[in-house]
Amino acid sequence: MKRIIALTLAACMTVSLAACGSSNSNSKDEQGRTVISVGNWPTKEGSSLDLITKQRTEFEEENKDIAITPDTWVFDLQTFYSKAAANQLPTLFYSNLTEIDKIISNDYGADITEGLKRA
Repeated sequence: MKRIIALTLAACMTVSLAACGSSNSNSKDEQGRTVISVGNWPTKEGSSLDLITKQRTEFEEENKDIAITPDTWVFDLQTFYSKAAANQLPTLFYSNLTEIDKIISNDYGADITEGLKRA
C-alpha cells in the first residue's frame, strides 16, 4: 500500500522537490509525529481535493509517525526566493523545470529522483 501511495503521489507531481530548510523540516507535533507540509494543496472543493485528502488519510493511517499539513502555496518566482530565505517553504513543492538546478544548488531543495525510483 505504501508503494501505491508513493507512486500515486509521484504521478501527481510532474516536478517536485523536497525542501531542505523549510520551517516544517524536522518539526514534531504534540503527538511526537514528524510533520511535513505539502504545497499546491487544492483550495476548491472537488475531485482534486477529495483525492489528495483521501491519500493523506491513507498515508497517515499507514505511517502513524508522520502528519501531513496542507499548504496551498503554489510555486512562482516572485515569492519563491523570499519564502526560501525566510525558511517558509513547504516540505514538498512543485517547481518550474528551469529552476530545479538553482533550487538544489542553493540548498532550498533536494533531488529526490533516486528515492522515487526505489519506491
